[in-house]
Amino acid sequence: MLYKQFISISKILNEELISNFDYWLATLPNRSKKGLTLSMIASKFGIDTSIAEVIIDYCIKQGIFEEEYLIRCDNDECEMPLEHITLDQIADKVNSVVTCNRCDQEFRISFDNIYKTYKVIKNPEASKEEIKKEILKRLGTESNGHQENFSRADSLANDKFKIYEAYYNPDESAYDEMTQLFESLDNDYGKNTTKKGEVLEELALKIVTSIKHVSGTTKLTSYTNQFDCVVQQPISTSYPSLMNFMTPYFIIECKNEASSPGTTYFHKLSSIMDKNEAKLGFVFSRKAAGKPALQTARETYLSKLSGPKPQYLINLYNKDLGMIVKERENFLRVVDFKMMELTLNARNANYEWFVESKGTSVERQNDV
Repeated sequence: MLYKQFISISKILNEELISNFDYWLATLPNRSKKGLTLSMIASKFGIDTSIAEVIIDYCIKQGIFEEEYLIRCDNDECEMPLEHITLDQIADKVNSVVTCNRCDQEFRISFDNIYKTYKVIKNPEASKEEIKKEILKRLGTESNGHQENFSRADSLANDKFKIYEAYYNPDESAYDEMTQLFESLDNDYGKNTTKKGEVLEELALKIVTSIKHVSGTTKLTSYTNQFDCVVQQPISTSYPSLMNFMTPYFIIECKNEASSPGTTYFHKLSSIMDKNEAKLGFVFSRKAAGKPALQTARETYLSKLSGPKPQYLINLYNKDLGMIVKERENFLRVVDFKMMELTLNARNANYEWFVESKGTSVERQNDV
Protein backbone atom coordinates (compact mmCIF):
# COMPACT_ATOMS: atom_id res chain seq x y z
CA MET A 1 0.00 0.00 0.00
CA LEU A 2 1.23 3.49 -0.89
CA TYR A 3 -0.95 4.91 1.88
CA LYS A 4 0.05 2.81 4.89
CA GLN A 5 -3.27 3.74 6.56
CA PHE A 6 -5.09 1.42 4.13
CA ILE A 7 -3.34 -1.74 5.37
CA SER A 8 -5.83 -2.26 8.21
CA ILE A 9 -8.94 -1.54 6.13
CA SER A 10 -7.78 -3.91 3.38
CA LYS A 11 -8.23 -6.75 5.88
CA ILE A 12 -11.87 -5.77 6.33
CA LEU A 13 -12.99 -4.82 2.81
CA ASN A 14 -12.00 -6.35 -0.51
CA GLU A 15 -8.19 -6.21 -0.68
CA GLU A 16 -8.07 -5.68 -4.45
CA LEU A 17 -10.56 -2.82 -4.19
CA ILE A 18 -8.52 -1.07 -1.49
CA SER A 19 -5.29 -1.64 -3.42
CA ASN A 20 -6.78 -0.02 -6.54
CA PHE A 21 -8.20 2.85 -4.50
CA ASP A 22 -4.84 3.36 -2.79
CA TYR A 23 -3.02 3.52 -6.14
CA TRP A 24 -5.59 5.87 -7.70
CA LEU A 25 -5.46 8.23 -4.73
CA ALA A 26 -1.66 8.23 -4.55
CA THR A 27 -1.31 9.11 -8.24
CA LEU A 28 -4.01 11.81 -8.43
CA PRO A 29 -2.64 15.05 -9.91
CA ASN A 30 -2.88 18.05 -7.59
CA ARG A 31 -5.61 19.70 -9.67
CA SER A 32 -7.83 16.62 -9.15
CA LYS A 33 -7.42 16.38 -5.38
CA LYS A 34 -10.37 18.68 -4.78
CA GLY A 35 -14.04 18.06 -5.53
CA LEU A 36 -14.06 14.27 -5.03
CA THR A 37 -17.57 12.92 -4.41
CA LEU A 38 -19.31 9.80 -3.21
CA SER A 39 -20.80 9.22 -6.66
CA MET A 40 -17.44 9.68 -8.38
CA ILE A 41 -15.72 7.11 -6.19
CA ALA A 42 -18.59 4.64 -6.45
CA SER A 43 -18.64 4.97 -10.25
CA LYS A 44 -14.86 4.88 -10.59
CA PHE A 45 -14.53 1.57 -8.77
CA GLY A 46 -17.90 0.04 -9.69
CA ILE A 47 -19.05 -0.28 -6.09
CA ASP A 48 -22.22 0.51 -4.18
CA THR A 49 -22.40 3.97 -2.63
CA SER A 50 -22.62 2.38 0.85
CA ILE A 51 -19.16 0.82 0.35
CA ALA A 52 -17.80 4.07 -1.05
CA GLU A 53 -19.17 5.82 2.04
CA VAL A 54 -17.25 3.42 4.29
CA ILE A 55 -14.00 4.19 2.46
CA ILE A 56 -14.60 7.96 2.53
CA ASP A 57 -15.48 7.88 6.23
CA TYR A 58 -12.25 5.99 6.91
CA CYS A 59 -10.21 8.51 4.89
CA ILE A 60 -11.68 11.38 6.91
CA LYS A 61 -10.86 9.67 10.20
CA GLN A 62 -7.30 9.01 9.02
CA GLY A 63 -6.84 12.66 8.04
CA ILE A 64 -6.49 11.83 4.34
CA PHE A 65 -9.72 13.57 3.28
CA GLU A 66 -11.29 16.82 4.40
CA GLU A 67 -14.98 17.51 3.88
CA GLU A 68 -16.02 20.49 1.76
CA TYR A 69 -19.25 21.66 0.14
CA LEU A 70 -19.74 22.80 -3.44
CA ILE A 71 -22.43 25.18 -4.68
CA ARG A 72 -23.48 24.27 -8.24
CA CYS A 73 -25.65 26.15 -10.71
CA ASP A 74 -29.31 25.16 -10.34
CA ASN A 75 -29.80 25.06 -14.12
CA ASP A 76 -29.91 21.35 -15.11
CA GLU A 77 -28.37 22.21 -18.47
CA CYS A 78 -25.43 24.01 -16.86
CA GLU A 79 -24.63 22.76 -13.32
CA MET A 80 -21.46 24.85 -13.28
CA PRO A 81 -19.45 24.49 -10.02
CA LEU A 82 -19.58 27.96 -8.50
CA GLU A 83 -17.98 27.95 -5.06
CA HIS A 84 -16.41 25.64 -2.49
CA ILE A 85 -17.54 26.45 1.05
CA THR A 86 -17.09 25.05 4.55
CA LEU A 87 -19.73 23.65 6.89
CA ASP A 88 -19.72 26.89 8.90
CA GLN A 89 -20.57 28.93 5.79
CA ILE A 90 -23.64 26.91 4.75
CA ALA A 91 -26.16 28.69 6.98
CA ASP A 92 -25.09 32.07 5.59
CA LYS A 93 -25.25 30.90 1.97
CA VAL A 94 -28.64 29.12 2.00
CA ASN A 95 -31.46 31.30 0.63
CA SER A 96 -29.06 33.87 -0.86
CA VAL A 97 -29.53 34.66 -4.56
CA VAL A 98 -26.57 34.24 -6.94
CA THR A 99 -26.02 34.42 -10.69
CA CYS A 100 -24.16 31.70 -12.58
CA ASN A 101 -21.24 33.17 -14.52
CA ARG A 102 -21.63 30.56 -17.25
CA CYS A 103 -25.35 30.53 -18.11
CA ASP A 104 -26.26 33.86 -16.45
CA GLN A 105 -29.20 32.22 -14.67
CA GLU A 106 -30.15 33.69 -11.31
CA PHE A 107 -31.15 31.20 -8.64
CA ARG A 108 -31.60 30.88 -4.90
CA ILE A 109 -29.13 28.62 -3.09
CA SER A 110 -30.78 25.69 -1.30
CA PHE A 111 -29.64 22.41 0.23
CA ASP A 112 -30.52 20.77 -3.11
CA ASN A 113 -27.76 22.58 -4.98
CA ILE A 114 -25.09 22.27 -2.29
CA TYR A 115 -23.08 19.07 -2.69
CA LYS A 116 -20.73 17.30 -0.32
CA THR A 117 -17.23 16.97 -1.73
CA TYR A 118 -13.89 15.82 -0.38
CA LYS A 119 -10.37 17.21 -0.69
CA VAL A 120 -7.18 15.16 -0.37
CA ILE A 121 -5.11 16.80 2.37
CA LYS A 122 -2.52 14.10 3.05
CA ASN A 123 -0.02 12.63 0.60
CA PRO A 124 1.07 8.98 0.78
CA GLU A 125 4.10 8.10 2.90
CA ALA A 126 5.53 6.08 0.01
CA SER A 127 8.64 7.43 -1.69
CA LYS A 128 8.68 8.65 -5.29
CA GLU A 129 10.51 5.48 -6.24
CA GLU A 130 7.83 3.29 -4.67
CA ILE A 131 5.10 5.18 -6.51
CA LYS A 132 7.03 4.98 -9.80
CA LYS A 133 7.50 1.24 -9.34
CA GLU A 134 3.77 0.77 -8.76
CA ILE A 135 2.94 2.85 -11.87
CA LEU A 136 5.25 0.75 -14.05
CA LYS A 137 3.70 -2.43 -12.66
CA ARG A 138 0.22 -1.27 -13.55
CA LEU A 139 0.94 0.07 -17.03
CA GLY A 140 -1.50 -1.41 -19.51
CA THR A 141 -4.33 -1.76 -17.01
CA GLU A 142 -7.69 -1.05 -18.69
CA SER A 143 -9.75 1.95 -17.72
CA ASN A 144 -12.67 1.44 -15.37
CA GLY A 145 -14.91 3.21 -17.87
CA HIS A 146 -17.28 6.12 -17.51
CA GLN A 147 -17.44 7.97 -14.21
CA GLU A 148 -20.21 10.21 -12.99
CA ASN A 149 -18.88 12.92 -10.70
CA PHE A 150 -22.15 14.12 -9.17
CA SER A 151 -25.59 12.72 -8.47
CA ARG A 152 -28.44 13.63 -6.13
CA ALA A 153 -26.80 11.26 -3.61
CA ASP A 154 -24.13 13.95 -3.15
CA SER A 155 -26.63 16.72 -2.43
CA LEU A 156 -26.58 18.15 1.08
CA ALA A 157 -30.37 17.71 1.11
CA ASN A 158 -29.73 13.98 1.67
CA ASP A 159 -27.75 14.51 4.87
CA LYS A 160 -29.99 16.09 7.48
CA PHE A 161 -27.48 15.50 10.27
CA LYS A 162 -24.86 17.53 8.43
CA ILE A 163 -27.45 20.30 8.01
CA TYR A 164 -28.03 20.17 11.77
CA GLU A 165 -24.28 20.62 12.31
CA ALA A 166 -24.22 23.55 9.90
CA TYR A 167 -27.02 25.35 11.75
CA TYR A 168 -26.38 24.40 15.37
CA ASN A 169 -22.77 24.81 16.43
CA PRO A 170 -22.58 27.08 19.51
CA ASP A 171 -19.24 28.65 20.37
CA GLU A 172 -17.53 28.36 23.76
CA SER A 173 -19.06 31.55 25.13
CA ALA A 174 -22.55 30.30 24.27
CA TYR A 175 -21.88 26.99 26.02
CA ASP A 176 -20.49 28.86 29.05
CA GLU A 177 -23.68 30.91 29.27
CA MET A 178 -25.88 27.82 28.84
CA THR A 179 -23.92 25.98 31.53
CA GLN A 180 -24.28 28.87 33.96
CA LEU A 181 -28.04 29.04 33.37
CA PHE A 182 -28.41 25.25 33.61
CA GLU A 183 -26.58 25.17 36.95
CA SER A 184 -28.70 28.10 38.18
CA LEU A 185 -31.91 26.10 37.77
CA ASP A 186 -31.43 24.53 41.22
CA ASN A 187 -30.66 27.78 43.04
CA ASP A 188 -32.82 28.66 46.03
CA TYR A 189 -35.10 31.43 44.83
CA GLY A 190 -37.27 31.27 47.95
CA LYS A 191 -40.76 32.55 47.25
CA ASN A 192 -39.65 34.31 44.06
CA THR A 193 -41.24 31.81 41.67
CA THR A 194 -41.12 34.36 38.86
CA LYS A 195 -37.31 34.50 38.93
CA LYS A 196 -37.13 30.72 39.18
CA GLY A 197 -39.25 30.37 36.04
CA GLU A 198 -37.35 33.08 34.19
CA VAL A 199 -34.06 31.16 34.50
CA LEU A 200 -35.48 28.18 32.61
CA GLU A 201 -36.98 30.53 30.02
CA GLU A 202 -33.57 32.19 29.55
CA LEU A 203 -31.89 28.80 29.16
CA ALA A 204 -34.48 27.64 26.62
CA LEU A 205 -34.09 30.86 24.65
CA LYS A 206 -30.28 30.66 24.70
CA ILE A 207 -30.34 27.07 23.39
CA VAL A 208 -32.75 27.70 20.53
CA THR A 209 -31.25 31.03 19.46
CA SER A 210 -27.90 29.26 19.12
CA ILE A 211 -29.38 27.94 15.87
CA LYS A 212 -28.04 30.19 13.11
CA HIS A 213 -30.45 32.85 11.82
CA VAL A 214 -32.94 32.09 14.61
CA SER A 215 -34.23 34.84 16.89
CA GLY A 216 -36.61 34.79 19.82
CA THR A 217 -38.00 36.58 22.84
CA THR A 218 -39.59 35.98 26.23
CA LYS A 219 -41.48 39.28 26.11
CA LEU A 220 -44.12 38.67 23.46
CA THR A 221 -47.81 38.72 24.38
CA SER A 222 -50.97 38.38 22.30
CA TYR A 223 -54.43 39.70 23.10
CA THR A 224 -55.25 36.35 24.71
CA ASN A 225 -51.93 34.79 25.78
CA GLN A 226 -48.60 35.47 27.48
CA PHE A 227 -45.91 33.43 25.74
CA ASP A 228 -42.93 32.07 27.69
CA CYS A 229 -40.83 32.04 24.49
CA VAL A 230 -41.61 32.67 20.84
CA VAL A 231 -38.86 31.76 18.39
CA GLN A 232 -38.68 32.75 14.72
CA GLN A 233 -36.97 30.35 12.30
CA PRO A 234 -36.79 31.60 8.67
CA ILE A 235 -35.16 28.66 6.88
CA SER A 236 -37.39 26.20 4.98
CA THR A 237 -36.72 23.41 2.50
CA SER A 238 -38.42 22.12 -0.63
CA TYR A 239 -39.01 18.76 1.06
CA PRO A 240 -40.42 17.68 4.46
CA SER A 241 -37.85 18.45 7.16
CA LEU A 242 -37.43 19.53 10.76
CA MET A 243 -36.57 23.02 9.50
CA ASN A 244 -40.02 23.27 7.90
CA PHE A 245 -41.77 22.24 11.12
CA MET A 246 -39.92 25.05 12.91
CA THR A 247 -41.06 27.70 10.42
CA PRO A 248 -42.29 30.39 10.51
CA TYR A 249 -41.92 30.24 14.30
CA PHE A 250 -42.33 27.84 17.21
CA ILE A 251 -43.47 28.25 20.82
CA ILE A 252 -41.96 27.20 24.14
CA GLU A 253 -43.68 26.80 27.51
CA CYS A 254 -41.44 26.40 30.59
CA LYS A 255 -42.04 24.68 33.93
CA ASN A 256 -39.20 24.99 36.46
CA GLU A 257 -40.92 23.02 39.20
CA ALA A 258 -40.29 19.80 41.08
CA SER A 259 -43.38 18.08 39.63
CA SER A 260 -43.81 16.75 36.09
CA PRO A 261 -45.72 18.86 33.57
CA GLY A 262 -49.26 17.50 33.36
CA THR A 263 -51.77 17.34 30.55
CA THR A 264 -52.77 20.97 31.25
CA TYR A 265 -49.46 22.21 29.85
CA PHE A 266 -49.89 20.27 26.63
CA HIS A 267 -53.55 21.24 26.20
CA LYS A 268 -52.61 24.89 26.77
CA LEU A 269 -49.76 24.71 24.25
CA SER A 270 -52.01 23.07 21.65
CA SER A 271 -54.72 25.66 22.25
CA ILE A 272 -52.23 28.48 21.68
CA MET A 273 -50.98 26.85 18.47
CA ASP A 274 -54.55 26.46 17.20
CA LYS A 275 -54.70 30.25 16.93
CA ASN A 276 -51.48 30.85 14.98
CA GLU A 277 -49.12 29.33 12.39
CA ALA A 278 -46.87 27.40 14.80
CA LYS A 279 -46.50 23.69 14.03
CA LEU A 280 -43.95 22.84 16.73
CA GLY A 281 -44.32 23.48 20.44
CA PHE A 282 -42.03 22.64 23.36
CA VAL A 283 -42.58 22.10 27.04
CA PHE A 284 -39.25 22.66 28.79
CA SER A 285 -39.38 21.15 32.29
CA ARG A 286 -37.22 19.77 35.08
CA LYS A 287 -39.10 16.49 35.37
CA ALA A 288 -40.10 14.31 32.45
CA ALA A 289 -43.73 14.55 31.37
CA GLY A 290 -45.77 11.59 32.58
CA LYS A 291 -47.65 9.07 30.48
CA PRO A 292 -50.98 11.00 30.43
CA ALA A 293 -49.26 14.18 29.20
CA LEU A 294 -47.32 12.29 26.54
CA GLN A 295 -50.53 10.59 25.46
CA THR A 296 -52.09 14.04 25.06
CA ALA A 297 -49.18 15.01 22.80
CA ARG A 298 -49.69 11.82 20.79
CA GLU A 299 -53.46 12.32 20.44
CA THR A 300 -52.92 15.95 19.42
CA TYR A 301 -50.46 14.86 16.72
CA LEU A 302 -52.93 12.29 15.34
CA SER A 303 -55.93 14.62 15.45
CA LYS A 304 -54.10 17.40 13.59
CA LEU A 305 -52.62 15.24 10.82
CA SER A 306 -55.61 15.70 8.52
CA GLY A 307 -56.08 19.36 9.43
CA PRO A 308 -54.62 22.49 7.83
CA LYS A 309 -51.34 22.06 9.71
CA PRO A 310 -49.79 19.43 12.01
CA GLN A 311 -48.93 19.94 15.67
CA TYR A 312 -45.89 18.43 17.32
CA LEU A 313 -45.73 18.84 21.10
CA ILE A 314 -42.28 17.96 22.46
CA ASN A 315 -41.11 17.66 26.06
CA LEU A 316 -37.46 18.47 26.83
CA TYR A 317 -36.62 17.84 30.47
CA ASN A 318 -33.56 17.87 32.72
CA LYS A 319 -31.87 14.82 31.16
CA ASP A 320 -32.31 16.23 27.64
CA LEU A 321 -31.08 19.66 28.72
CA GLY A 322 -28.02 18.06 30.34
CA MET A 323 -27.22 16.25 27.09
CA ILE A 324 -27.55 19.47 25.10
CA VAL A 325 -25.63 21.70 27.52
CA LYS A 326 -23.15 19.44 29.33
CA GLU A 327 -22.58 16.72 26.73
CA ARG A 328 -22.97 19.17 23.82
CA GLU A 329 -25.37 17.03 21.84
CA ASN A 330 -26.78 18.81 18.82
CA PHE A 331 -30.11 20.40 19.79
CA LEU A 332 -31.62 19.84 16.34
CA ARG A 333 -30.63 16.19 16.42
CA VAL A 334 -32.22 15.76 19.85
CA VAL A 335 -35.45 17.35 18.56
CA ASP A 336 -35.31 15.11 15.48
CA PHE A 337 -35.20 12.10 17.82
CA LYS A 338 -38.07 13.47 19.92
CA MET A 339 -40.18 13.96 16.78
CA MET A 340 -39.53 10.36 15.78
CA GLU A 341 -40.41 9.18 19.30
CA LEU A 342 -43.70 11.09 19.13
CA THR A 343 -44.75 10.02 15.64
CA LEU A 344 -43.85 6.35 16.22
CA ASN A 345 -45.41 6.40 19.71
CA ALA A 346 -42.19 4.70 20.84
CA ARG A 347 -41.99 5.03 24.59
CA ASN A 348 -38.89 2.84 25.02
CA ALA A 349 -36.77 4.74 22.49
CA ASN A 350 -33.21 5.56 23.53
CA TYR A 351 -31.38 8.50 21.98
CA GLU A 352 -28.02 6.73 22.24
CA TRP A 353 -29.20 3.95 19.89
CA PHE A 354 -29.52 6.44 17.06
CA VAL A 355 -26.39 8.44 17.83
CA GLU A 356 -24.32 5.26 17.52
CA SER A 357 -25.93 4.40 14.19
CA LYS A 358 -25.20 7.83 12.64
CA GLY A 359 -23.27 7.59 9.39
CA THR A 360 -21.14 4.63 8.39
CA SER A 361 -17.94 3.38 9.94
CA VAL A 362 -15.37 0.71 9.24
CA GLU A 363 -15.77 -0.54 12.79
CA ARG A 364 -19.47 -1.32 12.25
CA GLN A 365 -18.67 -3.03 8.95
CA ASN A 366 -16.25 -5.18 10.87
CA ASP A 367 -18.91 -6.07 13.44
CA VAL A 368 -21.33 -7.35 10.79
